[in-house]
Amino acid sequence: MQNKQFRLSPEEATMLQEFRHNQNASKLANISQKLADKFQPKRLAQILELEDVDDIALPTMHDESASPTIIEANRIGIINDLHVPVCDTIATGAALKKLKTLNIDVLVINGDFLDNTNLTRHGKDSRTYLYRKEIEWANETLDAIAQYLPGVKIHYVAGNHDEWVSRFARNNGFANLDGVFTVPGLLNLESRGIDYHDNGMGIEWGKLTIIHGHEIKRGGKYVAANKLSYAKKSIAFGHHHIRQTWTEHDLQRKTNAAYAIGCLCGRTPEWNRYNTYNQGFFFAEGDSDGNFEATNYLIESGKVYT
Repeated sequence: MQNKQFRLSPEEATMLQEFRHNQNASKLANISQKLADKFQPKRLAQILELEDVDDIALPTMHDESASPTIIEANRIGIINDLHVPVCDTIATGAALKKLKTLNIDVLVINGDFLDNTNLTRHGKDSRTYLYRKEIEWANETLDAIAQYLPGVKIHYVAGNHDEWVSRFARNNGFANLDGVFTVPGLLNLESRGIDYHDNGMGIEWGKLTIIHGHEIKRGGKYVAANKLSYAKKSIAFGHHHIRQTWTEHDLQRKTNAAYAIGCLCGRTPEWNRYNTYNQGFFFAEGDSDGNFEATNYLIESGKVYT
């Protein structure tokens, strides 16, 4: 018996090809939808089939949000890294005298006003004074600053050495002493009218951000340039004990600057005799649009230089 072979007409072959194409397309569409359902993120309300996510009774948790404190001033002075009680009183006096002649209305103590070596987790040096003596000297220094600059509003930005107080309190069970063992408590900042800023965000003054410096983990030989490349806006900071200024502009010719402000502590600490420390301070005058003109001063042997 001979097998009969059937040939499709051209019209029938075209219809069969279209049928197979449509079947494959349908299969591919189903597979794509299954993959999308499996891997594509969905809104929480869709998953829980709720009309409003606010209906979920989630507990109130620890809030870590923070923002800089906005301040207003016409003329602002910044000093940092006094590290009382190893403050260089000659350099500090030179800075305060110059700032007084510049008629500042706001002074920012920009971190590490206290040294707190007795509280550090690092190795101790040969100092033998008690911690209460350090706090006594610090309070006397604040008294002297306030008396020399009457009417000047003072802001205090916490530095890494200042943060050692709260860390020591937490680690040793002092955290619940109603604010006594804190920088504001030890230095009577509230009664002095000094605002303390310790949320790690610093101060915003016009178009300038003021931070201690340890908040942005950028250092190196060209620390001002390195921090500006990260911040992408004008900043003034201490912490590194060197004086540098770096400016750059974007394609719209908008200029930003970074000011690394010199320290006011001694330049030959026992733990680091040979170093690249500079002493200095900062002054700026601003306008109503947030623009400012700044001078990052250098101090050498008690004399002030621009």
